Amino acid sequence: MNDNEVRNYSMGDETTADPVADMYKDKLEKLQGDYDLLLKEYLEAKQKVKNLTTALKNIAAAM
Repeated sequence: MNDNEVRNYSMGDETTADPVADMYKDKLEKLQGDYDLLLKEYLEAKQKVKNLTTALKNIAAAM
């Protein structure tokens, strides 16, 4: 990030003495939200795989 980006960075509702810290705080919050969403999707996919594996085992046992 260059000096112009730091000077022009919108601070939103917060006002602190360190706009760079605010910028990274915002980025961290976004990354945490992205992580939470990806974790939720991963856990849902993991459950689907478990369900499919169980179904395949049941089909194989029935044969």
